[in-house]
Amino acid sequence: MKSTTTIYQVFIHLTIVVLAAEVYILSAQNRKLKNPEPFVVDTLKVGDNFSFSEIEPVKQSDRLDSSRAMVIVVFTTICPYCHENLAVWGKVAEVIEPEGTPMVGISLSSMETTRQYVDENSIKFAVFVARDSKSFGKKNHVATVPQTLFISSHGMVARIWRGKMSGEKASEVVVAISENYQLH
Repeated sequence: MKSTTTIYQVFIHLTIVVLAAEVYILSAQNRKLKNPEPFVVDTLKVGDNFSFSEIEPVKQSDRLDSSRAMVIVVFTTICPYCHENLAVWGKVAEVIEPEGTPMVGISLSSMETTRQYVDENSIKFAVFVARDSKSFGKKNHVATVPQTLFISSHGMVARIWRGKMSGEKASEVVVAISENYQLH
């Protein structure tokens, strides 16, 4: 009987030691969660260079001349504000494209999902997909969607409009483009 009691006591002691170690580990992890490393989002700023190297067209007929000034809209297919912006973006494209400034969409969603989205929503402007949305976002400092960007002919960000597009913001886009052409 004594050996059974001894085995039982050893088992209880080992269990207590293991539980104490787990409590120590969990409390250390909890401290890290309470005091996380600061997360700094490097957001896109006016004057930043914009890279077109990691995108591909949804339609083979879509071309991109990165040496021209353009308006870029960065979106995802699941973002409700992006979806609401489609109508405004379409109207902006109707105004600026006949004047020679292309409107280009860059989707951070998959190619297949974007293709379906473009078809379902009858998007008329050229749409491209980031091959790797995380890499594209990091390279171009794009941390949020939707974003409407005016990119100069030198590939630099000239203006940024974040979030939901209003009629007022759409007018600002058109004015920014006309001011750019008056300067040149």
